[in-house]
Amino acid sequence: MINYCRKQMARIYPKGTRVDSSNYTPVTGWNMGCQLVALNFQTNDEPMWINRAKFEDNGNSGYVLKPPIMMESPHFNICSNPKHYESRNPNSIHGTLIARVVTTKMLPAPVKTMTKQYIRGYRPYVVMKILGAHIDFADKEFATDSRHVLFTSHWTESEHQFTLHLSETAILEIRVECKNYKTLIGQHCIPVKCIREGYRVINLKNINGSINPFCVMIVHFSWNKKN
Repeated sequence: MINYCRKQMARIYPKGTRVDSSNYTPVTGWNMGCQLVALNFQTNDEPMWINRAKFEDNGNSGYVLKPPIMMESPHFNICSNPKHYESRNPNSIHGTLIARVVTTKMLPAPVKTMTKQYIRGYRPYVVMKILGAHIDFADKEFATDSRHVLFTSHWTESEHQFTLHLSETAILEIRVECKNYKTLIGQHCIPVKCIREGYRVINLKNINGSINPFCVMIVHFSWNKKN
């Protein structure tokens, strides 16, 4: 399919039997080199978060180019020989992305009523996921410690590492969920190539993709690059 899409246009769209307007993950189509991966925009779900993030690096103003290696190699399969493709794709960062969550501020309440029982049981946790080339897929999860006061949480063991071979296609998904109520508190998806090192303030969004006012996460990013 990758070889076909080097010279031809391909469009993927949701099957007609998806009467509930559900979506599939667009990452699979992108990994095959498909130029048009259509989704049900009326449904705000995880695939739509990923789709919005894919086009954030150009301000949602047009197309995003495929990695050059997917256009040059007719039999592209990074899983078979990562080092070979890394050396031929200088646009990607090859190494380990280290993400350390420092704190979150002004997390919205997952339930409408505020009770003492709710405050004591409010235990948010963070899920980090890498979406992109199959060899780069990763899923990390960690819970909050006892240093939690109302809507501010601090994590002590919050450093997670993601080894990446094709960072140009990778997207980092961050979710904050409430373990007790099993609801989403906030989320944000970021193209890895847009991540800068150092302390970064990330605006958390709700399930519809709108920014939650004053709801932020402070994360420290660093790279352990391959020589």
